[in-house]
Amino acid sequence: MTSIDTNVIIGLFNEDETFNLPAKRSLQKAVSNGPLTICAPVFVELCAMPKRDDFDLDKFLTKTRIDVDWMLEEEIWRKAGAANARHVTRRRENAQHSPKRRDTHETKRVAADFLIGAHAMVRGAELLTFDKGVFRTYFPSVKIVEP
Repeated sequence: MTSIDTNVIIGLFNEDETFNLPAKRSLQKAVSNGPLTICAPVFVELCAMPKRDDFDLDKFLTKTRIDVDWMLEEEIWRKAGAANARHVTRRRENAQHSPKRRDTHETKRVAADFLIGAHAMVRGAELLTFDKGVFRTYFPSVKIVEP
């Protein structure tokens, strides 16, 4: 099973071939390796994606055979919480040593990232993502597949 991060699906709709071609190729390859899934937080993030006139997220997911895993049991929430706590501690420690980094994009993460990583880990899925760093740092047992 391959779990897909939000950025890969958004990449499909990016006009820049630097993102959309690798996203398309990686999804085509992943579908040949087994089921594709997104966890519920990815669905939530995709709902905020800029809409095209004819775009329907549910139809897109059905057409591409991407299932939504709506049920995130306690283990996923706890592992996501633990990873988030490690991240916040690390961020605070780095901020003490380098105040300039306090508000940079590199140090901020959203809870969805930790749920996405924990979901892939608990499900034993590969994770297809453009954002390998956070997942390799906080979920080292998850096999990361880069587009």
